[in-house]
Amino acid sequence: LADPALRDMPVHRIADRWGFRGHPTFTRAFRAAFGTSPQDYRNSALAATADERR
Repeated sequence: LADPALRDMPVHRIADRWGFRGHPTFTRAFRAAFGTSPQDYRNSALAATADERR
């Protein structure tokens, strides 16, 4: 999710690649593990990457 090269790939496609059958299942598991939604994590990680490049 944090890889800038995958920024255009929807979160549910990444979840599918990791074997999750449904986006809601992935979102619940991700939130339980990381305390945030996959989209919020992605947005924060990509923003941090952009800040590092400045």
